[in-house]
Amino acid sequence: MLTRHSILLAIAISFSLAGCLDRPATEATGPSDNAPAKTAAESNVGSGTLFEYPVGGDASAFPLAPGSFISGSLPFHEGQPIAIAVQIGNYGNTSDGSLSVELCQKDRCSTGTASLTSSTDNAYLEIPISPALDTADTSPFRYRLVKVAGSKQVAVWLYTLPPKIESPKVNDQTALFRTPKLALRF
Repeated sequence: MLTRHSILLAIAISFSLAGCLDRPATEATGPSDNAPAKTAAESNVGSGTLFEYPVGGDASAFPLAPGSFISGSLPFHEGQPIAIAVQIGNYGNTSDGSLSVELCQKDRCSTGTASLTSSTDNAYLEIPISPALDTADTSPFRYRLVKVAGSKQVAVWLYTLPPKIESPKVNDQTALFRTPKLALRF
């Protein structure tokens, strides 16, 4: 007999697979552990004030193939972001290429790129952004994470979507109904 949980899980898997249709085929192996255990405060994210989003929840890995991207929004947090970190899985140190980010607030944007070959599996990958984003109002931040170059995918760890936040999308098409684990450094 199907339970509500198994039906919801089947729907979530269907949506995740739909997001993979326009991406190149990649290996089916997953990150080396089931879920990351570290928070931004105890991980490899640099020093400074952190705003971690979301906090807590169950993690699931989403494979991001070269050329694919995830876009979404973060609630405003006071400060001038100088870096963004995303919790990733690098498939036992086999991910290659880089992860690029664009972080915007209204019409002001900052960008950055970090190599995946020197990343740590199931931890935060910090991406310094330039120029530092000058937050002049309380508008939400918009982000776009792009897997650039390389032949191997990277896993982006997704968590339960908090209330009142729009679902991030893959390749501007498929809603994820979960959100990447991000940390802003100020």
